Amino acid sequence: MDYEIIYKADKFPLHISYFVGLLFIIGGIFIFIQVKNKVEGYKMGVAILVSLVGILLTVYQFSTYIYDYKNIWKPYQEDQVLVIEGYPNSLILEESTNGIDTFYIDGEFFWIGSDSMPGLQKQACEGGPITSNDQLLRITYVTHENVNYIMIVEVKS
Repeated sequence: MDYEIIYKADKFPLHISYFVGLLFIIGGIFIFIQVKNKVEGYKMGVAILVSLVGILLTVYQFSTYIYDYKNIWKPYQEDQVLVIEGYPNSLILEESTNGIDTFYIDGEFFWIGSDSMPGLQKQACEGGPITSNDQLLRITYVTHENVNYIMIVEVKS
């Protein structure tokens, strides 16, 4: 059977949420400067608290980024993947960009819709490639902690 690639993961996502902690650190530094310049209404405890929250958020976000890279993206790059062929069963398309599309192929569960995760995350309502139960698909994916990350989608041509 001839298949045509309709999606291929080509880069590891760097989501804006990874930088939220840095904004808190910058805010803490700003408050600290205001305290040092004796501007009324600013307290050193608030500067320390905001900075600490920023440091914790930054460490958490970047450790998550490294974890996802090591456990999902790197195995994909090293061709440690699984391949499944078939028609999507029970495809549920979310019309909201806040929802997720879900389906099964031969008992394997897949979901699409979290743009901070590696792999296919573009839902059908956003122009994503998986749109109906009658598409014969070949999916290349990485499994980690019982989650299947779709890295390549091919459709029978």
